[in-house]
Amino acid sequence: MSEEKQNRNPIYIVPDLLEEIFLRLPLKPIIKFKTVSKQWRSILESEMFVQRRRNVKQNRKILAAHNCNCDH
Repeated sequence: MSEEKQNRNPIYIVPDLLEEIFLRLPLKPIIKFKTVSKQWRSILESEMFVQRRRNVKQNRKILAAHNCNCDH
């Protein structure tokens, strides 16, 4: 079988976008995702990712929306 047929990956996500997605996940899935590919493991174990994850955890914000008809 040719290499092209073996490595079919219909979706390619750039590493920067993957990192942004990973930053928003809880720790448990991140640990599991290390086994998906060498690329994912490299991102998840990088010093930059670890630092960014610490900062994101400390600066988490909650977005709330309220639809109020206050004019009665």
